[in-house]
Amino acid sequence: MGLDIWPTIVFGWPSAIAGAVLLGAAVIRLRADVALLGALVSAGFLTYVALNPLPLRAVGAGCLAANVACAVAVKLGRRRAATLWLLPYLILLGWLAEAAL
Repeated sequence: MGLDIWPTIVFGWPSAIAGAVLLGAAVIRLRADVALLGALVSAGFLTYVALNPLPLRAVGAGCLAANVACAVAVKLGRRRAATLWLLPYLILLGWLAEAAL
């Protein structure tokens, strides 16, 4: 087992779910450090999504930018804006989870 599992953790569903949980908690608590960590954790999954053909390439890159914007909105104390910036990522996760089942 060893080191061969790290790509699954970094680029797979564990990072997607952990990023969503961290970003959601950051929006609720208005914690900028947790929001930045959530954006960084989800970056691996979104980079993997962005490596797919269009239109997923644009969706992955857009969600990555939206997560960073969510972290900035949390830092500025704008909970509603942060929630709106988080929605594209949550919609993408729901759509991909539904497509995988």
